Amino acid sequence: MNIDETIKNKHLLPFRQGVIGLVLNKQGKVLIAQMNAYKENEWRFPGGGIDQGEEPSQALLRELREELGSVKFEILAESKFKAKFDWPDESIKKRFEERGELYRGQEQIHFLVKFNGDCSNLNPDPEELRTIKWIPLDQLPSHFIFPGQWEITEKVINELIK
Repeated sequence: MNIDETIKNKHLLPFRQGVIGLVLNKQGKVLIAQMNAYKENEWRFPGGGIDQGEEPSQALLRELREELGSVKFEILAESKFKAKFDWPDESIKKRFEERGELYRGQEQIHFLVKFNGDCSNLNPDPEELRTIKWIPLDQLPSHFIFPGQWEITEKVINELIK
């Protein structure tokens, strides 16, 4: 298989199914994460891929446990809105080289999640996350700078919180 030719036709590839947690603490702040591969000003909500045979809600709780080292999460609601986005060509190629998987991007289900612990209950995985932080919802636009990221997030917030 010629990966470069495949990437030229990436519109034919499937989307990886994923989950995202809009995690709120008792103070109403939202948790954002910076992946190791991200630049200093790039952030996202915690989450990840859905494994074979896994329900989306199970996948989210697993991802939160793996990424944040805690089980003190409670799913409150699931968004009806699914976000789809294409990955950069380099990301598609890297995933194929590392995992043998070919996806054009990800289709994500968003969940509203309550964090029932405190900061001492979080132990972010250093293999995956550079850092995490809690911010007020109104600061999300300045942190979510990927193309379409804030627009998608705003739709989910309007559905699940407001």
